[in-house]
Amino acid sequence: MARNAAQGVSECPGLLSSDVRFRQACADDDAEIRAMLRAGIMDGPIRLTMEREPDYFAMATVRGTQQQTLICRDGQEKLLGIGARTRRLMWCDGQVRPVSYLSQLRLADGVGARRGIITGGYAHMQRLDETDLTITTIMEGNERARRLLEAGLAGMPTYTLLGEFDSFLYGRVRPPRRARGIDVQRLAIEDVDEVTTFINQQRAGEVLAPFVQAPVVRAAMEQRRLVMYRAVVAGRTVATLGRQDVSDHAQIRVHGYAKGLRAFRLAANLLGRVAGWPRLPAPGELCECHYAVHASATKHGEQAMQSLLAVAAADARRAGGCLVAGAAVMHPMHLHMARSSCLAVASRIYAVEWPGSRAPIPHPLRGQPIHLEVCDL
Repeated sequence: MARNAAQGVSECPGLLSSDVRFRQACADDDAEIRAMLRAGIMDGPIRLTMEREPDYFAMATVRGTQQQTLICRDGQEKLLGIGARTRRLMWCDGQVRPVSYLSQLRLADGVGARRGIITGGYAHMQRLDETDLTITTIMEGNERARRLLEAGLAGMPTYTLLGEFDSFLYGRVRPPRRARGIDVQRLAIEDVDEVTTFINQQRAGEVLAPFVQAPVVRAAMEQRRLVMYRAVVAGRTVATLGRQDVSDHAQIRVHGYAKGLRAFRLAANLLGRVAGWPRLPAPGELCECHYAVHASATKHGEQAMQSLLAVAAADARRAGGCLVAGAAVMHPMHLHMARSSCLAVASRIYAVEWPGSRAPIPHPLRGQPIHLEVCDL
């Protein structure tokens, strides 16, 4: 593959052979990267692929993030593996700072046993990382990935467990019994500056809470990818939530269920219309997800989150999808999000400490509730 192949190419000396090259991906790599993501099934209670059709590079543009994708090719230009680093601004102990998130680590069939490609990929990813804090998540049940990444092998970064994260799937959500006095409003574009200021004020004291930028929110609303809601009590905003449809650039495809979930799926789909549960896709089908984003609440406003979830879930159902939200287990919002969900999928959150790095995990992360969102994973 001669096109743009010379730009950003570097050898991986002493690991495999001089024929192995790592470089940043470009538009010419798009089709092969998407094919590798379609083939890269992640193990867990629900076996999934995270796909990026029809344009792999569209997500970073739509979400306003900076993404670098590293690819590895052999001497015949065969794609051996990929990995992505997404840089976001996040609140951490009262300050906004850049945080890197590692994702989409995939290997071609037959490459799994060649550890040199993995360690070489991490070494090159470290060179791309301009921040002193890198995180990632691994879905529960993906034991193969966990064993490899937690083993502490030479040349690999250290994965330090920070906490647990649950992703929730919603069908019909009932408003809380004490919902009187809570007015749920759908916001107009003119409200963006006010609501983003509110969200950032609530998140300033949290850990790993995404910093919300008004131009990004405004653009998503103008493109009709995002609907924003707020809960108002006695004339004051107490909570916010967004519903984002990303189906035009990011998809989740189901490839199978664990034994217990297979039986649950059949029952859920039979009773779903009566119980208000979402239809769980058959293996091979896409999950039509609408992501809950920009969740925030005042200290006494978390209960209003259930009212917001009820409206957002109903809107997602009318649009032919289902609402997916998520929260770290120790975060106060977790209780209110978990209460109304019909299915939860657990993940683990890790800090990634690079070999030879002198930047330790910042103290505020240790033992503090984390505010990641499901669309950030």
